Amino acid sequence: MWLFFAWRSLRLRMALTFGLLAVIVALSMQSYIGIVFARHVMKERTGSLQNSARTVAAQLSEQLRQRQRELDFIATLPVTLAAPSDARPLRALLSQLKGSFRDYAWIGFADPQGRVLVSSDGVLEGVDVSQRPWFQGARVSPFIGDLHDALLLAHHLSHLDSSEPPRMLDFAVPLRDARGRHLGVVGSHVHWRWFSHLLQDMEASGVLPQGMEVMIARRDGQLIYPEAEFDASAHELLQRLEREPVADDYIRDEHYFLVAAPVPAAEHGQDVGWTVLVRQPTSQLLATSQQLAQGLWLLWGGGALAIMLMAYLVAVGLSRPVEQLATLLRGRQAVPAPNREDLSTTREMDDLLEALHWRDKRLAHQREELERNAQELEARVEQRTTELRQANAELERVALTDALTGLHNRGHLNARLTEEFTRYVRHRQPYGVLLMDIDHFKLINDAHGHATGDAVLMEFAALIKSSLRASDFVGRFGGEEFLALLPGTTLEGAAALAAKLCQKTREQTFKGVGYVTVSIGVAEIHEGDALYEDVVRRADTALYEAKNAGRNRFMVAPSGGTSQGATAAPTKRQA
Repeated sequence: MWLFFAWRSLRLRMALTFGLLAVIVALSMQSYIGIVFARHVMKERTGSLQNSARTVAAQLSEQLRQRQRELDFIATLPVTLAAPSDARPLRALLSQLKGSFRDYAWIGFADPQGRVLVSSDGVLEGVDVSQRPWFQGARVSPFIGDLHDALLLAHHLSHLDSSEPPRMLDFAVPLRDARGRHLGVVGSHVHWRWFSHLLQDMEASGVLPQGMEVMIARRDGQLIYPEAEFDASAHELLQRLEREPVADDYIRDEHYFLVAAPVPAAEHGQDVGWTVLVRQPTSQLLATSQQLAQGLWLLWGGGALAIMLMAYLVAVGLSRPVEQLATLLRGRQAVPAPNREDLSTTREMDDLLEALHWRDKRLAHQREELERNAQELEARVEQRTTELRQANAELERVALTDALTGLHNRGHLNARLTEEFTRYVRHRQPYGVLLMDIDHFKLINDAHGHATGDAVLMEFAALIKSSLRASDFVGRFGGEEFLALLPGTTLEGAAALAAKLCQKTREQTFKGVGYVTVSIGVAEIHEGDALYEDVVRRADTALYEAKNAGRNRFMVAPSGGTSQGATAAPTKRQA
């Protein structure tokens, strides 16, 4: 019974089919690559690496022999024996030989006392080299010196690259006559970059494969090539290579294989004691294996397609109920309850049909509930938005206007004065200020009551608004004082408006009071003002002077000096 229900599981069927085939393919690939081919490739590549190391060592030894033969040849020439009496032929020969090999730094002939008699290009002629190792060694037998810094020669050779250390390799042979008498020493200095040129030539000719790194170590284990690792120790690597032909090395988290080959003895059996080390990344050595792995991945891809085809054929019989269900869903038809006694469908499909059947019922109920809630929420949001918009508008109005007169309040006036003063500082655009005060307003309150006084304030505010331009700005400054800001208005224009306001106030009949007059201080912004309050302060001073002068008039505060004023002609009511 358990097996029957397990086999009806779609997940189990697909898992068994794909899993079995994937295991077969993976095991086949692992067996072939990991056991057979990888071992064969590694053996072949490490052998090739060892051959490359021996080739480099042989080429290096041959180059050392070639330099030694050239000096042996020079030592046998008649012009060399005749150098003490006539140096010119030998100097020309040495210069020509130096030019034939790009890495010769110097070739010369020194007498038995160690004084250079003849040299290529005349360099170091007359210099005492008796204490130099190459001269001391060649007095007895042919000499090949170890790599060293040629500090003496570097001072005389201007063509050397100052950015490179002047490292040289010395060659020298003794010069003897037919009776074996010692006549001197023929020596040469070869620049160590010669070995870099040798490797480049070997790579260009295909003798040395690309990607191999070559090093040279002395007998004491110190590296002398490459320049970047000069004097670094390879002693541990040499000890490991004495025990095994191929060693592992890790550089910058990359695995390398390393082999070594001693440099054979040069001419006359001289052993320089050098060892050539060649290393190459494992990734390059196994490139062929990796290529094969890529081919096998393609093969695995083809096998995967075959597996997918088989899985498709298996799933055809399982997918028919799903297709029938999709047809019902596309037609927006209700999903019927499953028949669990029908063995042509799987248990998972019956569970799905039953879940969809109950889902349809729940969705219908939830849809109705959501639509009802959405309508209620939309109505609430609209109502709250309207209330909030109205509240914000009322808050802004209350914050910026005077509650009694409907004009701008003191805070709004200060902000507008600040803006206008800033504009004046930037663009020097003038503006005027009128500071107005209703005369004897306290007597009005005392005689007629505060309600009548408030009515006078509102009526006077309406009179001011009707007399100003749309660009002007007026507000209640405090108590019975009002301030008008007049952008783009000169002092003369502000004074004319003040006269007009004085006259209109006298001519108007205020309810409950009748005749009312006003005093006005007039001022204009000027360059001496440091703050916007300065022009207001001058207007306030002019207003004070208008009050002292008898009220019912305006006074003008000029840029400097005493305020000037004027009084409108009195009316009959004034008389």
